[in-house]
Amino acid sequence: MASMMKAVLWTAYGDPTVLKIGQLPKPVPNRNQILVKVKAAGLTVGDTELRKAEMPLPSIFNLMLRLIVGITKPTRFRVLGQEFSGVVAEVGEGCEGVALGDAVFGSTGWPFGADAEYVLKEWPSRGAGGTGGRIAFKPSNLTFQEAAASPTGGLEAVHLVKAAKVKPGDHVLVVGAAGSIGTFAVQLLKHLGAVVTGVDVEEKFDTMRAVGVDHFVDYTKEDYLKSGRQYDVVIDVPSTGPFSHHLLKSGGRYLLGNLNLRTMLQGLLFTPSDKRVAFEAGKGSLEDWDDLVVMLKEGILKPVMDKAYGWEAASEAHAYVESGKKRGNVVLVVDADESN
Repeated sequence: MASMMKAVLWTAYGDPTVLKIGQLPKPVPNRNQILVKVKAAGLTVGDTELRKAEMPLPSIFNLMLRLIVGITKPTRFRVLGQEFSGVVAEVGEGCEGVALGDAVFGSTGWPFGADAEYVLKEWPSRGAGGTGGRIAFKPSNLTFQEAAASPTGGLEAVHLVKAAKVKPGDHVLVVGAAGSIGTFAVQLLKHLGAVVTGVDVEEKFDTMRAVGVDHFVDYTKEDYLKSGRQYDVVIDVPSTGPFSHHLLKSGGRYLLGNLNLRTMLQGLLFTPSDKRVAFEAGKGSLEDWDDLVVMLKEGILKPVMDKAYGWEAASEAHAYVESGKKRGNVVLVVDADESN
């Protein structure tokens, strides 16, 4: 009889109440995989969008998602969660350089599965594409919860900032500066010597101030598109608001952190040739991942932690993330004992 494990089961498309604690067969690693006993799982906006099958994409993409996962409800995989931390519980015979009890963290890749007692990962997961996820040894200066909160937002931020080619003294506008990607991006921008203006709501200014934002804009009270201020770089993390190339100085670069067809078309069709608009979401490379791990180890980047929920409160956690109140990162604590 197969061993079983607990998991947060994704039982239907819909609101957070579709998440239920249940049991699934415990995975068994093949020769090139390790089995990780999950300590914590990061909870991103992407998880909540997938739960509803309402990604911020044209309708055809959400239809394709249902064709892949299940037409009327999720059937082909049942567990969400795309980032994790934990300890190695089993090692495939072909895996080298890793041992039982090693602390690791990473991203699951498709088809997710971090919201469970155990998750399988290829080792060492060094493929050029990121669909298979990433994994590395957990930096000793991070807790398991902090490590679980780092792969998605950290990797996106590293890629966006590198793609922006920021120089010391550049003035950078970060839209969504208090979120997971935003807080990582601000830290890296300040490390590179940029002057950062952060856009979010006033209730999150303390979070933005803590990571080094120099100037603050509450988008509910000020229309930053009409301020007349211009920047060398704009990093628009949500990419859901209005777009204007007038925010850019000549030679400026506008980075879109999420796929938004309307904004992309506006940028491509109406931006002068002396300015650049680029969609960079989800393009983090293996080199970006390695850079992220180093910067976490060296303390250049550190995840901003908002709330940690026991995984029995997964529905409550999802509701909080999609409320828009999240600052930095939220995690589900799968195993509260961080000592093993």
